[in-house]
Amino acid sequence: MPLEPRRLAELQREAARAGRATTFDPKTIEIVRKSCTRLPEDQVELTREFYRQLFEMAPQTRAMFPGDMTEQNERLLNALLAGVRALDRPDLVEAHLRRWGVVHRRMHGVSDEMYVYVGHSLIRAIHKLFGHLETSVASAWIAVYEWMAAVMIEGAETADSVDRDPSRLIAQEPLPNAEEEPPTRALNVVPFRRSHGAA
Repeated sequence: MPLEPRRLAELQREAARAGRATTFDPKTIEIVRKSCTRLPEDQVELTREFYRQLFEMAPQTRAMFPGDMTEQNERLLNALLAGVRALDRPDLVEAHLRRWGVVHRRMHGVSDEMYVYVGHSLIRAIHKLFGHLETSVASAWIAVYEWMAAVMIEGAETADSVDRDPSRLIAQEPLPNAEEEPPTRALNVVPFRRSHGAA
């Protein structure tokens, strides 16, 4: 497994060569959103399975989280689904991702290679829950995740270059809430957090 996540500039060059304004097209958004309707009734099972996969693949990450993962599972689920709901507004999602990237690096010690483990764990979790994962669905999720990870990494690197406080990095507009658009609930998460309760 490669331990270098793809960079935003690389994804943008690929998009430009394909004649797209964004790193993924409307069809990718449609596929990812439709796949969310296939989640089990207890949707938090997605993040439970994600963390099972992550801790198996990268056991060193377990110490970054609290013993009781209940709240963390809910937070990550809400963040993922909020991001999916807002994919047709990538500028809005990017603002949140850049700030989260800074917080992940500075407050929680997340290194770039951890994003690769996270991506593999997410795809494995979706595959496990769906029983069978069509190539188009896997490709769509990979495209969206690679973009999210690349934006977070670039946000952290940009902040490092100017030494900005992550809390002042971006003036954030809220992501859509559950009432505005299905498939589910809402909002903010730091996917990695230390066991002493940093959020």
